[in-house]
Amino acid sequence: MKKQNARIKSCILVCAHGKKGKKGTCAGSGSSKLAKLLKNEVDKRSLKKVVKVRKTDCLGQCSKGPNVVIFPGGSFYSHVTRTSACTIVDELVALLDKDS
Repeated sequence: MKKQNARIKSCILVCAHGKKGKKGTCAGSGSSKLAKLLKNEVDKRSLKKVVKVRKTDCLGQCSKGPNVVIFPGGSFYSHVTRTSACTIVDELVALLDKDS
């Protein structure tokens, strides 16, 4: 086994649990569109090589969706909107700049 330094510094997990259109689930609250928006925001800021956006299964807060978790750190965001998604990326950029 050979250990290497990862280029990825952060991962944004977007809950995609449930069925589209079904209220009370992240998928029903628009998590697929939110994941695309976050990916576009990450790309727009040239962070694609160090930040990954991934859909994940249930984060256990279905009624508060769409939900997002940022790693490292484990910051949890609920009721994420288009506007708050941009704020999340802003906060992540500040965190990455601080750690550099």
